[in-house]
Parts: sequence; structure tokens; C-alpha cells
Amino acid sequence: MGPYQPAETAFVAERVAGNVRAAAFGRLAFASTLGALVGGLLAGLAHAQPHASPGAAMFAYRPAFLATAGLAVLASAFALALRESRPQRSQHAKTRQPLRWPRRSWPALWRLWITNSVNGLAIGMAGPFLSYWFYRRYGAGPGTIGILFAIVNLGSLVSTLAAAGIARRLGTVRAIVAARALAGALFVPMVLSPSFWMAGAVFFLRMLVQRVGMPLRQSFTQDLADPAERASVAALSNVPAQGTMAGSQVFAGYLFDEVSLSAPFEIAAALQCLNAALYGFFFGGTHRPQQGEGASGEAAEDALEAQAILPVAGNLTEPVE
Repeated sequence: MGPYQPAETAFVAERVAGNVRAAAFGRLAFASTLGALVGGLLAGLAHAQPHASPGAAMFAYRPAFLATAGLAVLASAFALALRESRPQRSQHAKTRQPLRWPRRSWPALWRLWITNSVNGLAIGMAGPFLSYWFYRRYGAGPGTIGILFAIVNLGSLVSTLAAAGIARRLGTVRAIVAARALAGALFVPMVLSPSFWMAGAVFFLRMLVQRVGMPLRQSFTQDLADPAERASVAALSNVPAQGTMAGSQVFAGYLFDEVSLSAPFEIAAALQCLNAALYGFFFGGTHRPQQGEGASGEAAEDALEAQAILPVAGNLTEPVE
């Protein structure tokens, strides 16, 4: 997560062959989930009483925030060990090329903008409010919620590693669409659950499904982009989602206060199902390059432009590994 993620995504894509790229992103997601598992347990460092004063509550949460800051610095130190090879420059290139618009990847980028914008609406409606919802709905404190998140992350370790195998059987786009649609639909039984642990069980199942799609989307996005524009596409593809997510957060806050605790999640469920349908519509007929092929050059640009003009609703059946 964070502003460095586009650079990290492009860095990995450039060093991993296309036929094993989804598996590589799955292993990265495994490592991130393992870290989140430990991070969820850090919530136990917070022991604020329900009616504590602001000063006492701030003091109670300080150890957890300090631990988080220390781990972030440690992660940055590990990143310093990575070595990036300098790209070969053309004989005619006398000066460094300035940052340019990803022209060759534009036919894929605008479709990613549409799908990611809808997904941003869904994330803004639900994601930032999960802990708040568990507290308001069931009275769960940070320690209990932290245990739930740790259990969820422990189970998600399996699904991130299984993502590439699922894509081999279903096709990458079909696997992404199925994961997004099912994850959205599971919001409904979660908010209707009568107890915290029943809702937690549905949330656990939802995150198992959601984590399958995450590495597949990262890998597929990099396959769509021109190799020279991967970092730009990874960064720009999520820009509209940031705006829609910010707007939907405001609307979700209003719904929580004035309508009901379940309304934002029900709307998020509908938006994620819509996102799944759009993803299948825009990318269902996209051919995924095999190892040794690239998504660069005029041929790839022409193919993407043709698909952008007339998207084919189909399924991607090319193997991931």
C-alpha cells in the first residue's frame, strides 16, 4: 500500500516472466498478509476503556502506533537492499526522457479507470468503516476486532497462494470477476448476522475470496500495460478510484448517522457486483501475453484499441503459470 506501490508493482513485473507473474504477486500478497496477521495482533497493545478521557485514550493507543511506525521504518530498510538495473538507452537518446503520458497503454488505462472508479465507490462505502461498524453493531473493542482480523489474515494466506492455480482453471478474468462478485455479495449476510462472531465468519469467507483476486488483478494490469509504461499505468489506473472513494466516504458517514448501519455495506455490495460485471465486459476478450511476448509496440497498441472500440464479453482462458 502507499505511494510506492506502483513502483513496486512495475519492479516485480519487469523481473518476472509473464507466465509466472500471477504466482509472484500471489507470494507477495502472502508476505503482506503475514505481516498484517502480526499487525492485527498489535491491536492488543491498545487497552483504552470505553469511557476513557481523550488524553487517557491517546496514551493507551500510543504503543500500537509506535510499533506500527517502527515496522514501517524496518520495511523501508529492507527495500534498500533491492538493486535496480539501469535500462539500456538508445544510441540516439542523449538526454533523460521526461515523464510521459502512457500513450501506448491508453486503451487499457481508460477501461481500468472506469472499473476502478466503481470499485473506489464500493471501498469508500465499506472499507474505512469496518472496525467502526463492528464496534457500533456489536460493541466489539479493538482487542476483539484485532483477533478477528488476525484470524482473517491467517486464513487469507492460503487463498493468496492459491490464486494462480484458480486462474489456470477458470481463466484470469473469469477468476477476477467471480472473486469480486462473490466478495460483494457476501457483504449482505455479514451485515444481517445477529452476532459478532457470525458476522466475523462471513467476513472471514469474504476476505478469503477477495484475496484471490488481488494478485490476479495486479498481474493482469501489468500484462495490459506497455513494458515501458508499467509504473505509470499502475499509478494512474487508481487515481480516479481515490476521488470516488473520498466522495463515497462522506456519503457513507451520512448513511451511518441518518439511515442505518447496514445501508453503506448493502450499497457497497451492489457496487462491487457492478464492478465485476464491468470488468468482465471490458476485459473478457483480452488475450494475455505468453512468456516471451510483450504488450509493447504498435501491434499491441492496435489490438488494445480494437478491443476498446468493441469490447468482447468472454473469458480469459490462457494459463497464468
